[in-house]
Amino acid sequence: IDKVSVAYDFSFEQPETTLIDKNASIITPQDDLLPDLVTRVRYYPSWGEASFALLFRHIAQDKALLSDATQLSSKDSAFGYAANLSAKIQTYNQDDIRFDLQYGLGMGRYMAYNAFAAGFVDDDGKIRLRKSYGAHLGYRHFWSQTLRSTLAYAYAATEDSNEIRSDLQKANKSVTSLQANLFWTPFANALAGLEYSHGTREVQSTDTGKIDLALLVFRYEF
Repeated sequence: IDKVSVAYDFSFEQPETTLIDKNASIITPQDDLLPDLVTRVRYYPSWGEASFALLFRHIAQDKALLSDATQLSSKDSAFGYAANLSAKIQTYNQDDIRFDLQYGLGMGRYMAYNAFAAGFVDDDGKIRLRKSYGAHLGYRHFWSQTLRSTLAYAYAATEDSNEIRSDLQKANKSVTSLQANLFWTPFANALAGLEYSHGTREVQSTDTGKIDLALLVFRYEF
């Protein structure tokens, strides 16, 4: 990799349409015909790494079954897209700053663990894709050769029509997360550590919720 400054990736991913139905539930019609296409260019300058990626998707439903067992009588499809810019910048010694930015239409499961479905499906089976965007910023610090920590913050949100139906007010509007961890590598291929995460969620009705999570990790790679 020392001799390569630029690399290119092309990937065909398993498609999975996710849509919000009239009951504000996420459904997966499984009527996909085309794989998702992901392309990325990676650059390795002296100060770290950088990449730019594009996503292209075909979102489809063919007489989908809704969450209340109602079956639509029509089919529809739409094309979604997204762009992502990310970088890792070396700072002091082994420390680095990492960030990424993304924006798209119909990203669905490709952002924030499917917090936002690719779109809505109305009573007539019409698909309306959702715009979404997000950002992530983190700093990784090495306390020693075997001990490191990362402090990171992420935000993701969606933009929907001003005419969101009242029965869709429970759909996610934005999510945030804050993470801090301490990881120890006692010997090669081994990892132990503790991570704390605090997350918040706002739905279309502006109601909010939060979650706190502590994760204890022990891992050995064979």
